[in-house]
Amino acid sequence: MKERYVIIKKIYPDYLILFKEKENIKYVGIDKEIMKYFKLDNLKNVNKILLNNLDIEEKEEYTNNLYDIYYIKAKIINWLKGIVI
Repeated sequence: MKERYVIIKKIYPDYLILFKEKENIKYVGIDKEIMKYFKLDNLKNVNKILLNNLDIEEKEEYTNNLYDIYYIKAKIINWLKGIVI
């Protein structure tokens, strides 16, 4: 799954990439960190791609994509956790 994530992330760098496996949704990389801190329900106006294997099942696009903001927030939280702990 990590290899698929890297390839898809190069094609869609400003999208939240979700993997559907059976009935579960999984996340990898920085997208996993974003989901850990903000949850899917709280992410408004973020471009998302839902993949089943390599097939795109669902694709949400917004003109005012906020993915970069959540990306930076997740990076800052990780950085602050490294300082505090």
